[in-house]
Amino acid sequence: MKLKQMYLKNFGPFSDFVLNVPETGLIYLTGENRDDSYSSINGTGKTTILSFLPFLFFGKTMNDIGRRKIPFKDILRWGARGGEVKGIFEHDNKNLEISRSFDKKGSKFFLSFNNKELQGEIAQEWLKINF
Repeated sequence: MKLKQMYLKNFGPFSDFVLNVPETGLIYLTGENRDDSYSSINGTGKTTILSFLPFLFFGKTMNDIGRRKIPFKDILRWGARGGEVKGIFEHDNKNLEISRSFDKKGSKFFLSFNNKELQGEIAQEWLKINF
């Protein structure tokens, strides 16, 4: 399975962000930390982008792994009511769309293969993961 596109809406510092993943090469993330005495925001979203896949599949961020679970309200962009992360993957020359919508209370996982939604145990079996 190959990631072709990632979409983040109201996820961390991103209000509406799309990254089309290049076919070859590396993606280099850079940004300046914005730590100061006036802000609780640590940076520009580097770790948030790295948190995309664990959050998409498992509802956890990079900071959640091996630690306490971070509340969804802390992942949601300040002032937003809800958000979404979405990945477009290629598998056997067909598109697979995986998304997770979330608000302050929790999240929902969605999976569609060739524009057909897969739910529950079928989706878990297809991906071989529990979510």
